[in-house]
Amino acid sequence: MIPDKSDPVWQKFISSAHDFQFNSLATRMMYTRVKQLLRSDGSKEEAISIAHTFFQSNEQIAQADFEIVKNA
Repeated sequence: MIPDKSDPVWQKFISSAHDFQFNSLATRMMYTRVKQLLRSDGSKEEAISIAHTFFQSNEQIAQADFEIVKNA
């Protein structure tokens, strides 16, 4: 199950302290998009929204990648 956007896991996901190495190409592409958004002064809320929507929409195929974030 994918947690709500207010869960601290999403702050960990967008944090520059982590450089996640995901297995799925789709997850890597979304992660690159989020990182570029944050580098160009995009909002953290928008970045979290993109990630949350992606993982929620692709829960079956991206579950292993989400576990990487949760266990970091």
